[in-house]
Amino acid sequence: MSHILQGKTALVTGAAGGIGQAVAWALAEAGADVAPHDLSISPGLSSLATRIERMGRRAETSDWVGAKLAASVLKRFGRPEEIAGTIVFLASDAASLYIGQTLSPNGGGVMSQAW
Repeated sequence: MSHILQGKTALVTGAAGGIGQAVAWALAEAGADVAPHDLSISPGLSSLATRIERMGRRAETSDWVGAKLAASVLKRFGRPEEIAGTIVFLASDAASLYIGQTLSPNGGGVMSQAW
């Protein structure tokens, strides 16, 4: 199988079961390291992490996410209202020159190379 996501890490929420677990597994099969998380306490999450690691990928833990946040400029994830202004702008006539662009609201993660 092609490892098109080699060198990338994917944060997957709801990974203890169902679609979230299937997505985490598919990303690992595509070559990504995976940070599987879930709000529930479930053996599904730890068994998923073990299976991902057995296939030669890393299954990152909450400690990894915390370290990434600590290394980022803002030291936190963005809030929906912080991204909403960008969406309003992109939907307006003022954004008419923004064609095929990617805006990355990552709180300075790229600047600090945290992500």
